[in-house]
Amino acid sequence: MSWYKKHLRKVAALQGEWWIVNGNVKFADNSNSDYGHESIVIEHAQSIVKSAMRKDSILSRAIKVIFGRPGHYDEFDPIGAREYLMNWSDEMCQRGLLTEEESEDIYDTIVKRTGVDSYVLSIAMGSKSSQDTKLYAMKEWGWKRVATNNIELWQLTKGDTEDIVIGLHSAYGSECERESYNIEVHSNKMYYSGISYFEIESGPTAILKHRAFI
Repeated sequence: MSWYKKHLRKVAALQGEWWIVNGNVKFADNSNSDYGHESIVIEHAQSIVKSAMRKDSILSRAIKVIFGRPGHYDEFDPIGAREYLMNWSDEMCQRGLLTEEESEDIYDTIVKRTGVDSYVLSIAMGSKSSQDTKLYAMKEWGWKRVATNNIELWQLTKGDTEDIVIGLHSAYGSECERESYNIEVHSNKMYYSGISYFEIESGPTAILKHRAFI
């Protein structure tokens, strides 16, 4: 059997795409739905924003208006959500519950009144690009993106490789030990290919012995 056919067979053995989150995995394969890596990050950002808004007596009223429409995440409409939020803020201003300044810049008002990160709010509202959304999850939350034998993460530390090992087993079972992987580290834009499971298990030093591509 040629090297090419062996390579195809090895890649085909791993199925599905995932987020690795503190060793746990979230299925993120959007081949049959819209619920992929970006969707999961947005949904997590929404949970952060909703939790912060619930603590504010005025903003808590807007949660259902923005995020509470029925259906799964894949029915969330960012444009519609922004329109609902603007209409709500105008109504609250007319009722004297928000000042005109607070109403005009409702995003800044949410940030100031809740302390939620403005970038997280932008993600929650679907205002960031797909790539920026995924990179934020990797950089700020330490998530790792896995698609068959391709792994993306922000930085390469012992803790990160330990997280990946646990996640690979959760996603693919013992089959993961027979595969080799491509690893992209976004903090320094390095790319490593042909990394065995056991090299990942050994930690960053074993991976860094491989030639990196920029």
